[in-house]
Parts: sequence; C-alpha cells; structure tokens
Amino acid sequence: MLYPYKFPCCSSFYFLLAMLIVSPKAISQIPPNIHWDRLDYPETLYGWKEGMEVPNLIFLDINLNAIELDDLLAEKPVLLDFWFMACPPCLENNRWLKKLYRKGKFHLVSISIDDNLAALKAFLKKEKLPWIHIQDNLPYPNRFKNSIGLGSYYPDYLLIGRNGILIRRWQENFNPTSLKQAIKQSP
Repeated sequence: MLYPYKFPCCSSFYFLLAMLIVSPKAISQIPPNIHWDRLDYPETLYGWKEGMEVPNLIFLDINLNAIELDDLLAEKPVLLDFWFMACPPCLENNRWLKKLYRKGKFHLVSISIDDNLAALKAFLKKEKLPWIHIQDNLPYPNRFKNSIGLGSYYPDYLLIGRNGILIRRWQENFNPTSLKQAIKQSP
C-alpha cells in the first residue's frame, strides 16, 4: 500500500500532519526525519546501487522544513552526504565541498548521525555549511543509511541525477575531480 507524501507546498505543517495519519507500522519502519513514497523497501536487501531509480524522499531538516527530493532534482542533481562531526574524512571533504557547492552545480543534503542537535547547529554555523542538513540520530540499525542497505561506513556519498537515477556512490576516492565528472554525466 502506498502513502502519498505529495503536498500542495513543502511546509513542515503539512509534513507533520501527514506523518500523523500514516500508520504506526509505517512510521516504525523509517527514520523520523526522512520518508519516501512507498512502504515496500526492497533496497534493504541489496542496497542502493548505481543505475537504480531513487524513490521520492522527503526530508525534515534541522529547522523543521520539509524538503522533497523531487523538488530539488527538478533544478539540479543532488548529492547525499552521510557524515558526523567527529569524522576526520567528513570534515576534510566539507572544506572542498563548500567551494564546489558555491558554484551552484548541485544541491547538497547532509545527513548527520550526531545526537546533540544544538551542538550540530552550532557546528554548522561556525563552519558556514550553507546547504540542507538532516539529523538522523536513531540507533545504528534504524538509521536511514541502513534502511537503504549502505552500512556503517562514513563518509558515504550518493549523487542522484535530475532524472532520479543514482549516478554514483562513493565510500572512498571521493574528491573534487570525481564529483565534477559525475555531475557532468548527470542528465
């Protein structure tokens, strides 16, 4: 059974209202800040792979704004960034991601597993990371990353093309050159 998460606008009010009418079983299967438009999750069996179509995700960011992946993809490719504040490679990549992000070739959605929201917000403000930030601080097996079969490696990056197809996944060898090349391949 499908539960549509399409709203007349992306306001957090409609998002939260929709979450109240979804069955408790559906809510228990997905992280509270990230939802998608179907309840059947075959991705957990084999993981999201390059070339697959990504379902429409709805994110509730750290400021309680609802953001639909399809809305972002209508404009440009989307990079999903799985990270946390105490991860040295994550922080190193953030330095050059800031520069590339400012060029406006892609949207960036960072999904942090940090527990302390106040500390996360302070860190983001200090580091001046201007893109969309989601907090996914559920226990390990219930995190969004695990629900799509990606495991516990950090950082992890997924580039989704404007057509909704997963173009590239990086666990290692993520660098400005590889990201630029993958964005050029995006339809």
